[in-house]
Amino acid sequence: MNVRALYEEFPFPYQGNHGDLIAHYVAPAVTFDPPSVLDAGCGTGNLTLDMARRFPGAAVTGVDFSDASLERARELARAARVSNAEFVRQDLSEPFPPGRSAGPHRLVTSIGCIHHTPDPALCLRNIREVVASDGIFILCVYGKRGRIETELRRSLMDHVRQVTGKNNRELVALYGEIAGESALAANRLRKVPPLTLSYFAQQGLARLRAKFSTKASVSVARSTDIGDADQFVHPLVHNWGARQWLEVLESAGFVPERFLHDAGGNGWCIPERPVERLQSAELREILTSLSFKDRYEALDLLFRPLLHFILCRVATAPRPS
Repeated sequence: MNVRALYEEFPFPYQGNHGDLIAHYVAPAVTFDPPSVLDAGCGTGNLTLDMARRFPGAAVTGVDFSDASLERARELARAARVSNAEFVRQDLSEPFPPGRSAGPHRLVTSIGCIHHTPDPALCLRNIREVVASDGIFILCVYGKRGRIETELRRSLMDHVRQVTGKNNRELVALYGEIAGESALAANRLRKVPPLTLSYFAQQGLARLRAKFSTKASVSVARSTDIGDADQFVHPLVHNWGARQWLEVLESAGFVPERFLHDAGGNGWCIPERPVERLQSAELREILTSLSFKDRYEALDLLFRPLLHFILCRVATAPRPS
């Protein structure tokens, strides 16, 4: 399961994708001006650059283990003339060496990365070491129940990989063919959601150009491939429920404080005041009486979010050895 090889071949995300995540989830949760920001698992740096613009006084660092993704991030930074962002190679499964990325940072984010690592607990422990004692960590991971359809399609492609030995490029090309299969549409549990409207637009434009143009745009077609590779050809995804993510955060030395709710109004996350939205008084009473972890596991089952944004602080007591 070579995750690095996938991202060297398909650096993710492509330009323009995910741009509203910082505006809708991260920025409203940051009530201070961070002197430094770390984006752990930055990929091609879209979110890192967005944070660099929103926090112009901060030294912003994006780290990733994909050289191709980091090179693309540096190109985007130069093109956008963003001077307060730096990109550094770092495998999150290894301790951070001394330097700018090691912090400590008052704001650390990891968005859409940790669920793709072989050992999320190990990566989170390493991240914990670079968060300032008065800092916050915002983790974004997949919601298990909201991605049932996507995960079934990814599992189909993984099965094809295992029985045929097809490589990543062959699988991406194959997915482009089978995505419109009537069998998939007829048995759909929930619409496979694009991460942003721009994702949907780029997918459609790329396929139209490929169909009607003798000289299709390589960059647009490639952005479509990148999206499909990340969603449906990825060799490793931890599909965990809310409670399991909270438990692994606690084991890494974090104190999960709250889930960031669906500020974008797009249905990606558990909505604001979720218990109050329920019609059953008895269910509201039961959920209110539950522990934080048990309540959000139930809300995960009820609302089936696509993403969890979890705001954490660092534990002050020593972690068990």
